[in-house]
Amino acid sequence: MGRSLLTNFILIFIVFSLLTGCQEEDLQTQPSVSSNSEKPSSDQAIEKRNNGHSDRKTLPLELKEDQFEFMIGWLNNETILYCENLNGAYVISSYHIYTGEKEEMYTSELPIIQAVLSPSKTKILIHTSPTIYEADVKIVSLQNDKLIFHDIIESSEISFTWNGYDESKIFAVAFYDDWSFSTYILNIEEQTRAETKVPYPFAIWQNSNSLLTLDWDHESPETTAPILSITNGESESVLNDRNFYFLYGWEGLFLAISLNKFDDSLADFNFYNEKLELIQTIQFPYLTEYSSWEIPRFNLVADDMFFIVAPKTSGEADNYDGGFDLIKIDLKDGSQDILIEDVANEPIQSSPDGNLILYGYQYEHVINVNNKNIERILIFN
Repeated sequence: MGRSLLTNFILIFIVFSLLTGCQEEDLQTQPSVSSNSEKPSSDQAIEKRNNGHSDRKTLPLELKEDQFEFMIGWLNNETILYCENLNGAYVISSYHIYTGEKEEMYTSELPIIQAVLSPSKTKILIHTSPTIYEADVKIVSLQNDKLIFHDIIESSEISFTWNGYDESKIFAVAFYDDWSFSTYILNIEEQTRAETKVPYPFAIWQNSNSLLTLDWDHESPETTAPILSITNGESESVLNDRNFYFLYGWEGLFLAISLNKFDDSLADFNFYNEKLELIQTIQFPYLTEYSSWEIPRFNLVADDMFFIVAPKTSGEADNYDGGFDLIKIDLKDGSQDILIEDVANEPIQSSPDGNLILYGYQYEHVINVNNKNIERILIFN
């Protein structure tokens, strides 16, 4: 692998790690994916939920600092999942943020490296490592605690992208010490792992069968690239009118970030449906790092509610001191609401109804979107 390819690989891997489970950094084991299974049914239902959250006091989770491993995220609108070390065992537990009720849900004798909820939050992927060159992958049903998939994959590092259209499928990338990688489709129903041809180690699901990835030029590295759609190993270039530098997807929608054609101080956040139809474009300032762009913290809820920690102006990430705002965007009409000004540039993860946001490098705070209060949700004693 030549220097140019290695450089490109590292840049994309860093971007990818910001949003996919870097537990020491962002802790977003299922990056910014809020379940679409709890969509608001009406304006009255939304208002009812909003009022219910506004008047309730959260109870912080109190743990010993040396027993806390990482926060996994929202199990439902009022319950979070977290991983802790209890007497040498690694335990995934649920915690109700209003009642303080705890429940142990999964225990492993091996250290849990990743825990990734499915989009419907009915299953959880548990990644442990019996050796430094193996990933032990188990998928457990949260409805009956049944083990529904198990595989051991050779790797030094591994990432997973769940298919929101068909939860029986997961895209997995196994990385090796020499910076090479293999890509697989895990199929829970068929109990199989099939190697698939993806030219670069980052892809999102376009639908139940196809993946989207950026087609980076390995010979002449660029900072933007066209999009490839891959189905059963066959590739097709799509959206050929422009290039992009980042992709991220949910069920029914994906985000492709590009530079604005008319103002090079802005990035276009382009939202497309699975048919590759443009739904909405929103402009934000962006920060640069090395020869690429820093990807902001963001989250989508219920197809049309988008949260982002956005810089106020563009600039270099290392020297930037202009501040960040937490912004809520309605993707139906593009309207924006600055929820909190001058927030720290730290990870966010919304509850399925969009009323609460876990916030911080350890998700140690919770933000109430309706009254804009920030409270501590994780306390070390």
